[in-house]
Amino acid sequence: MVGISSIGYMVLGVSDPARWTSFLCDLLGMQVSRRHADGSVGFRVDDCEQRLVLRQSPDDELQVFGWELTTEYELLEMVERVRSKGHAVEEGDAALAAARGVHRVFSCQDPCLHYVHEFYCGARCFAPTRAFQSPLVRGGFKAGALGLGHAALTSPDYPRSVRFYQDVLGLGVSGYADAPGPEGRRMVATFLHGAGGRHHLLAVLPGGQPKPTRHLMVEYQQLDDVGLAYERCVANGVSIERSFGVHEGDEMFSFYAMTPSGYLMEVGYGGATGEKWNPVTHLELSRWGHKKPVMVAA
Repeated sequence: MVGISSIGYMVLGVSDPARWTSFLCDLLGMQVSRRHADGSVGFRVDDCEQRLVLRQSPDDELQVFGWELTTEYELLEMVERVRSKGHAVEEGDAALAAARGVHRVFSCQDPCLHYVHEFYCGARCFAPTRAFQSPLVRGGFKAGALGLGHAALTSPDYPRSVRFYQDVLGLGVSGYADAPGPEGRRMVATFLHGAGGRHHLLAVLPGGQPKPTRHLMVEYQQLDDVGLAYERCVANGVSIERSFGVHEGDEMFSFYAMTPSGYLMEVGYGGATGEKWNPVTHLELSRWGHKKPVMVAA
């Protein structure tokens, strides 16, 4: 069994779709690709029809993970695996598959958090004549087989969440952290990877916040695009919560901006990829940087 390849898509519940659309398109360089009958909006970052979906909701939270399996055979193996571990899995109907832009989709509920986990294969992609091109992102997004990016979340039952993602979903451990956090508190985390190559698809931390999502990450192909996105965020009054830095573990050069929903978006370049990881415990989160910017009076 090869297992989950990547986070192929995410569905976000947002209270202000207009602000989010501006954030994604005008600042990060994504493009609107679909407007659904229920009012939700799909965005593309590569040749897949949609990677991110916004739908109106007062939650202002990540709601759905779309986990990509590369073949229908692997998808059905995943469904059987999850069911064999005692979790109910339902197949989505044709309408859900069409809304997600995939061939076939199944879903289950996270045992600790509000997330719905969807497993799918056969994402719809545009022909080369309609390849993704953004006037803002010179080199494009680093997606494709790597998927949309990663997510960091907190769980009130950290051991149970890690067991679920590792033992039920089949994600592998790529590393741990036991390090000073940005708020001065010790931060413990487990980083989990799939088969697609990213260092981690999930970073799971202990915590009891009402909203478990800490940040999402998208990655560019070129370093300059990170700097340009940073300048657009600053020029448009977006709060930069952590300025430029390089992480241990995935070696990502990035900054963190506040999203319209109150959690962070990590915007990065140069994340490490591979098939096998040595799961060491990092005693520092970053080699340098990722500090709250200090404003100096003129």
